[in-house]
Amino acid sequence: MATALKFISQYLKGSQDVPEEVLELPVSHVLQAASETNAALLGSNEFEKAQILEWTTKVFSPIVESHDLLEQVNELVRSTTFVGQDVDFTLADLLLYARLHETVASLSAKEGYKLNNVCRWFDFIQHQESVVAAATAVGLDTVEIDLNAPKIQRPAIVKKDKKDKKGAKEPAAAGKAGEKKEKKEKKEKKPQSEGGAKNGENKANKKKEKKEKKAKEPKKPKEAAAPEPPVPSMIDLRVGFIEKAIKHPNADSLYVSTIHCGDAEGPRTVCSGLVRYVPLEEMQQRKVVVVANLKPVNMRSVKSQAMVLCASTPDHSKVEFVLPPEGAEAGDRLVFEGFEDREPEKQLNPKKKIFEAVQPHFTSGNDLVCGYNDEAGLHKLFVKGKKELGFCKAQTILNGSLN
Repeated sequence: MATALKFISQYLKGSQDVPEEVLELPVSHVLQAASETNAALLGSNEFEKAQILEWTTKVFSPIVESHDLLEQVNELVRSTTFVGQDVDFTLADLLLYARLHETVASLSAKEGYKLNNVCRWFDFIQHQESVVAAATAVGLDTVEIDLNAPKIQRPAIVKKDKKDKKGAKEPAAAGKAGEKKEKKEKKEKKPQSEGGAKNGENKANKKKEKKEKKAKEPKKPKEAAAPEPPVPSMIDLRVGFIEKAIKHPNADSLYVSTIHCGDAEGPRTVCSGLVRYVPLEEMQQRKVVVVANLKPVNMRSVKSQAMVLCASTPDHSKVEFVLPPEGAEAGDRLVFEGFEDREPEKQLNPKKKIFEAVQPHFTSGNDLVCGYNDEAGLHKLFVKGKKELGFCKAQTILNGSLN
């Protein structure tokens, strides 16, 4: 990450000096420096800017492993030339190049071929004239990349002599044929007694009876295990922090947010239909509750990787955020009282309708405290291991539904 800072400082301002305050808040300073010196690197529209922000955050995240980042970029550039956009390279390409330089340089020929998309992208970026100058200044050497498939060494096959093989078989085959003939002749000469004939007949009848018995008795079908009833602990609820939100480029009713959920892969992209209910300025730099194990879905060409949990009135005329307790941090698990012991599903199977089964029981209660309501009462929602922080609450909606 320090290398990425030195490289981008050299690229933007021609300096390798990185002040202490930049090390503490690298994302903000890098974005500010880019906007002052080369604003084109930040994208041409709000959607591109949000994507560049997401990748910039991942580059400087201490919990994102370089190899995980390498695989993410490999998948992204499968059908595109650049990470940020296809017009020209952006800040995201530059920062990822510097962050991944050491990892790409250490790949073997076989590993490089498996990750040929990201290697092709890396090779293209490192040969840009402006990149070469800045890279040389900070000691990033050109990486030799071979995109050809490595040759596979196959073991040599030793061919056997057909004549020897045939010659070896002939005596053995002749001997076996003679033995079979001799046995057959002895069998034909041996007289069969009357008792022997009856014994043979009895054996044949017994075999026939067994077959008929087996055919008559149908096999008992195996009893299927009873499916486990859905419980609220199957839902992965977490505290999320919205880094930035913009309006969806292809849908007037949707926001596209970059939300930190405590994942090693970095922040998630989340689409929310909140344009009618929440002003854009209230979507920025705030903590929310997210449903983190729904199956990702494409919403007008943008893949949404989670859902923001909100409280709403019965007629859905008013919608507002569910607020995590003060002091909760992004990535903290949220659990319901009485359901703390079980771990959530890694990803909910849409066919099993688990979320649809438990969600109708989610409520904001008569005192704004959010929880799961059943015959035993309200199971309040709190941060696992930090119950002293308090409970999740709606802002103003009493006895509202949570969705």
